[in-house]
Amino acid sequence: MPRPAPRISVPEIVARVRLNPSGAHQLELAVPGNVVSMILDPGQVDQLDAAIDDYRRRVAFADGGPDLLHPRSVPLETRR
Repeated sequence: MPRPAPRISVPEIVARVRLNPSGAHQLELAVPGNVVSMILDPGQVDQLDAAIDDYRRRVAFADGGPDLLHPRSVPLETRR
């Protein structure tokens, strides 16, 4: 089983698109002050989009309540 990636608190996200003459454009995400950035190809952008959609669906109804007593990490759907 692979180790989970380290978690960092993100104060801000910087995004830019890398337009390539070949048409293989990429989305670059970075956190100011961090050593690395993430470069995503179109398929990975679709996965990120799916994860954001799933996030929005889940938090729309997660109001705390009696079913959420402690912080919980829930995997998000990343397939389109």
